[in-house]
Amino acid sequence: MTEQQLAVLNSVKTLRSNLMVTAVAGSGKTFILIEILKILGSGNIAFCAFNKNISNEIKDKVSQIKGSLKCNPFVGTFHSFGLSAITKIYGKKNEGWIDNNKIDKLMDIVQDEKGLVGVPDRQKQFVRKAYSLSRQAGAGVLPEFAFGRQEAWMSLIEHFDLEDEFFSENEDRSLFNIDELVAVGINWTIACIKLGVKVVETVIDFEDMIYIPLFNNLKMWTYPVVLVDECQDINPSRRALTKKMVATGGRAIFVGDERQAIFGFTGADSDSVPNIIKEFNCTLLPLSYSFRCPKAVVQFAKTWVDHIESTPDAPEGFYGSVNEDEMMNQNITVNDVILCRNNAPLVDLFFKFLAKGMPTHIEGKDIGEDLIKVINRFSKVKNLSVLAEKLDDYREKQIQKWNTKGKEMMSARIADTVDAILAISRNLPEGSTVLTLKQKITNMFIDDQGNRTKTLTLTSIHKSKGREWNRVFWYGRNLFNPSPYARKEWQRTAEANLCYVAATRSKSDLIEVVVSKKVKD
Repeated sequence: MTEQQLAVLNSVKTLRSNLMVTAVAGSGKTFILIEILKILGSGNIAFCAFNKNISNEIKDKVSQIKGSLKCNPFVGTFHSFGLSAITKIYGKKNEGWIDNNKIDKLMDIVQDEKGLVGVPDRQKQFVRKAYSLSRQAGAGVLPEFAFGRQEAWMSLIEHFDLEDEFFSENEDRSLFNIDELVAVGINWTIACIKLGVKVVETVIDFEDMIYIPLFNNLKMWTYPVVLVDECQDINPSRRALTKKMVATGGRAIFVGDERQAIFGFTGADSDSVPNIIKEFNCTLLPLSYSFRCPKAVVQFAKTWVDHIESTPDAPEGFYGSVNEDEMMNQNITVNDVILCRNNAPLVDLFFKFLAKGMPTHIEGKDIGEDLIKVINRFSKVKNLSVLAEKLDDYREKQIQKWNTKGKEMMSARIADTVDAILAISRNLPEGSTVLTLKQKITNMFIDDQGNRTKTLTLTSIHKSKGREWNRVFWYGRNLFNPSPYARKEWQRTAEANLCYVAATRSKSDLIEVVVSKKVKD
């Protein structure tokens, strides 16, 4: 155990303050959290994991040592802790009670101040996104985001470019009073939030599990110690729930890495770590040694994070680069991984490996769902060649639209999605239909829990976070990282963080694949 790890454990034993353990990639965050559990005294302890997969992993580890623990750990996600508080008050409901399409139902029945029923079509997409993002930001429950605080709403709207949700492609925005649309959209969003809370006994969605305990000030189980893993990816509502969970005189211990904050686009607070340190007045404790990465890989990772260090006994490892043809001759196996910033290049690689007889999958069910959503825009089209024409036209118009508005990141996402669909379509057998295409996409994009024969993993860098492989191929950094469309400061920071995540997945070899300009991004 390193001096830094011993310092963390000693601080847990001797200090009563809240703690922030800043841990570089591969520094053993899970290990140190388990070690903390081992030295805590008797009593119930909350262990808040970032998602269900991590929660299950921690539960397995805790079950192996539970007999030797003095404390009684309760491991779960923030959502599971919040849901427990909800069911304690309202009782358990049937399976249909949890519905992530709740907002669509709310928008049909909600009333405005004048008694108008139903969110107007022009407002629906704005309200749908604002409903989710504003609850994550603590609208209506945090003093800094009271419903009436216009500056808080405008900050949210500007951060996520929500004004664009009012318009369809090629609409002339000058014909509309955007300030009025925003004001009306905020009012509808607030009305939906208030109605959503009222119907909690009928239906809740995923975000309600955190929001409703805050809005209704539900009594939470409290704990003398609350452990929070992956704290760089939590949002203001999760921070507020943490405060409700800490018993009087208790403390919170956070573990995370500010430089692995890559989910700001989903609603995570891109400044989560500094905000936690400020709000909880945390004592800082560093873990700067990576046990995962060999020396050569750590040296390369210093490109983005100069304080990461390899352990003295770390193997040398390998960092180098190859071109595309050389990569295909690297004797790649199902134990390797290929990472890429964008999804479309992974589809082309999928078919190249398929042609070589290599069983391969692309990770992420949600990726496949996004592709199918775009295809469903042209629901009357059955022929693949007609669909290709429609998609080419759609891409061109969308890119022109978003570039004109200065929203190049949106252009890049749309181009990536369309290119992925076309790449899959081009490789289907002659005579295939749009239905065939959708079935192929469903089978291609699976998550890492899929019960299938082990196959080579192709994954976006976002999907690779928290995972590790012996040999990692980083495909196309020279073209795709960082995204040239990251214009805002928080977007540029997230792109640099994404490079750091990619560079630290390897336990042995990290090989960059230099891609020619002909590859679509």
